[in-house]
Amino acid sequence: LIDKAYDQVGQAAIVDMLDAVKLLGYQWSTRSGISFGLDCAVIPPSKKTTVDETMKQEEELSAQYGIKSIIAEIAHSAPEWAFRSLAAARYQREDGSRIDSQVSDSSATKGFPGLCLDNEDARELAGRFLTELATRYRNHPGLGGYNIWNECNLYSGAVCFCHCPGTQQKFREWLQRKYRTLEALNRAWRSYSYTRWDEILAPPES
Repeated sequence: LIDKAYDQVGQAAIVDMLDAVKLLGYQWSTRSGISFGLDCAVIPPSKKTTVDETMKQEEELSAQYGIKSIIAEIAHSAPEWAFRSLAAARYQREDGSRIDSQVSDSSATKGFPGLCLDNEDARELAGRFLTELATRYRNHPGLGGYNIWNECNLYSGAVCFCHCPGTQQKFREWLQRKYRTLEALNRAWRSYSYTRWDEILAPPES
């Protein structure tokens, strides 16, 4: 955003913009800010009732005091039933073993590292969930915005690169866009042995 703004308005204006962004952050952060991880909580059977009651209270407090909440939803956790029903979408290590639901620092109830979104069914499921989430809270008076991703990184601790069929296919599609023909790929890779795109596998991590 800042890079694009710099190209459009120039150096002098971008300085004023950065100052305004800084002041905006300090203004709201010094009023009050609470961050907590719902994944760290033990899920009781009464979760739905508790959440509904809490959201009603939050709505009342929002209207009374002008409190705004930032919804942070990250797709690197998935419910246990998703791991069972979409077993083929589990992350796959280089040796072919799959990664089951695990406990992590921010997911004490398991569900980490989620499912590989290179699989159509897992991506569709995540998309439906996020759509329902946005639909439910879009008119909520306490909604201040969405944190669409948190602590972006390449290595999650449980898996670095996925080697599942879905990711392998995405890798081949990227190669086709990059090289266009197998002849060009073979020349660039100095392999001269690939005759079909589906023969290509992602290179080893080490």
